Amino acid sequence: MNSLVRGFVLRAEEGRMVKPADLPVYDDQEDARYELASREPGILQENIRLGRESIGLVADQISEVGEKIDYVYETGKAHSQGAYNQLLEEDNLPARIGVIAGGGAVGLLIGALRGRFFKRLLYTGVGAGIGGAICYPEEATQVSNQAYSEIRKKALIAYNFVNGDGTE
Repeated sequence: MNSLVRGFVLRAEEGRMVKPADLPVYDDQEDARYELASREPGILQENIRLGRESIGLVADQISEVGEKIDYVYETGKAHSQGAYNQLLEEDNLPARIGVIAGGGAVGLLIGALRGRFFKRLLYTGVGAGIGGAICYPEEATQVSNQAYSEIRKKALIAYNFVNGDGTE
């Protein structure tokens, strides 16, 4: 704006009139040049840079370990699912017998550590039952639903008997 006013004043001093077409639309300015003064980083900046780079390296290593763990987990999951599907096949009776017997043996070991004959028998039955439920999941669901309904009926009968209700 200053250059516009100066141009107008100079032309007015020369005695001639300034036409609107002669007025510049924009100020004539020199192109501004900027330079960034280079400086060496200070001690604090250098330490922050080193810490940031170290944290980046640690984060990269953690992500690599996480990927390896995820790979091992997914591989184990796929192998376990394959083994379980193979166990559920109809033709694989010896493997099913082995799982049920193994569950019973684990129950027997736990029962032997826990107590006498009754606990050994109970834990062996529970272990074999868990093995059977793993090998025959549909049948185990049916049996558990039937057992739940029968136990519920018997519990209601016992409750009514204890309370003295005549209805059964």
